[in-house]
Amino acid sequence: MGEAHMQLDVPAALVGEALRRSAITNGGLASEAAEEFFARVAPREPEV
Repeated sequence: MGEAHMQLDVPAALVGEALRRSAITNGGLASEAAEEFFARVAPREPEV
């Protein structure tokens, strides 16, 4: 995610959300498992 931000100027939060959705919809990962995993490796930034 950091590389996408540095090299392609894609915000890390956007990459993280795309990975979450892909893991659930395309990867067959249960929503709860995906949320637990991504909460540890790519925490969401608090909404303002």
